[in-house]
Amino acid sequence: MRWLQVWVNILVVSYVKNENNILELRDFLYQHNGKDVKIIAKIETKDAVENLEQVINAADWISLLKWSLEELTTKKSLTEEKVIAMCNKFGKPFIMAGHFVKKLKTGKNAVAHQAQYEAIEEYLQAGVDAFMLGHETAFGEDPIEDITGLYNAILKY
Repeated sequence: MRWLQVWVNILVVSYVKNENNILELRDFLYQHNGKDVKIIAKIETKDAVENLEQVINAADWISLLKWSLEELTTKKSLTEEKVIAMCNKFGKPFIMAGHFVKKLKTGKNAVAHQAQYEAIEEYLQAGVDAFMLGHETAFGEDPIEDITGLYNAILKY
């Protein structure tokens, strides 16, 4: 499986339940010359939330869809900021995924809503390492404008 060495740098694992999902993949990668491939675990199951510390330790990066914790756990004490802090504690980069650049129509022009800039700033203060845009770039009318909006929000920080 030479393709692992040549073409794959990162694998994103969806629907992780526990650290064994990551460790089994890592074992496969090691057996097939992919020891340098980084693994991003997407936290999108209740099991992953229950095993969060172990999943964070096993993965190289963690990704979470903003506002998804409400659906995944009844623990009100577990917040996005606490997940980010856990990642920072264990030296694991954190990706916040979601819809970040909402627009308000003003005549013919659309402008990013100020609250969205503030939310991005709060995530940056919490220690987010990367943002993954979703709807804006997949279905948006002007994905370049949306990326520029996120970039400008980061620069304001």
